[in-house]
Amino acid sequence: MLYKVYRYEEQFGGEGPYTCRMDRTMDYTVCEAISEKHCNTGRPSIRIDGLDFAANSGDEFRTACNSLKELKNWFKGFNKWLLESGFILVEYTVSKKFDGDSKMQCVFHKTAIIEKKIIVQKFEYKNCHWERVK
Repeated sequence: MLYKVYRYEEQFGGEGPYTCRMDRTMDYTVCEAISEKHCNTGRPSIRIDGLDFAANSGDEFRTACNSLKELKNWFKGFNKWLLESGFILVEYTVSKKFDGDSKMQCVFHKTAIIEKKIIVQKFEYKNCHWERVK
């Protein structure tokens, strides 16, 4: 069985908004704002959500949502800001995933990736600067 999952990630190493690096986005403050707000709004970390094996694996797993609607709800108030900061919205097709206890998020192992499709990209880093995608 194949699954489609959705996530925001930076363009260089595929890191998400919680683990992105300052030098890989146009506006790193979006990552700081998300982390601060989400700690106080009931969104469970993957450790709290029963996915601690993924948190302890280094960077072998990626976190995602099971639908585009769930992803946009998870990042409500930040969706546009993420895209304007250079993140891309990605749909992955994976062969295996693990749902969190909350059913609000899931994780998948990098080796389970069958296909990666960029759904929305507003900016691309080219020739040492950010360019708006046409």
